[in-house]
Amino acid sequence: MPITESRLGLPLLLAFALLGCSKPAAEAPVSGTGTPATMDHGDATGLAVHEPWARPTSPVATVGAAYMTITNHGTGPDRLLGASSPVAAEVQLHGTTDDNGVMRMRPVENLEIAPHGSAALGPGGMHFMLMELAAPLVAGSRFPLTLKFERAGEVTVDVVVQDGAGAHAHAG
Repeated sequence: MPITESRLGLPLLLAFALLGCSKPAAEAPVSGTGTPATMDHGDATGLAVHEPWARPTSPVATVGAAYMTITNHGTGPDRLLGASSPVAAEVQLHGTTDDNGVMRMRPVENLEIAPHGSAALGPGGMHFMLMELAAPLVAGSRFPLTLKFERAGEVTVDVVVQDGAGAHAHAG
């Protein structure tokens, strides 16, 4: 093997080895545990929840919204069936559609996440509606949100209340 190939090959091999050992820094902690909100349920249902967040609400608001990205690292699909939280009487999965130039939010029964795919829940698209809030959502606070999946079961994540567009505020 020529010297140029071995000089390039070793750094690339080391870089790939390090990537395989590291966890993304953007994963949010699971409520109360301080561990990443990565749900690893084996090859068939390996899901990861990234950057769960919500916007602050006004002191008189009775509804709020929560957002996140869910990635399916598994080999089979999983279905998000719903969610619950102690901060709201009810949590509904909603989708936003354009109806002849009028944006409308509607409840969605479930959301399938394909193998090796992601579902982005964000403003203007799919999101969780937090109905009948027990108290306003205040910037800097956190609350638990339990996601219910068809295959992965229930998983609780820690949602951060923050101004702006979550961790993606500087993207694009």
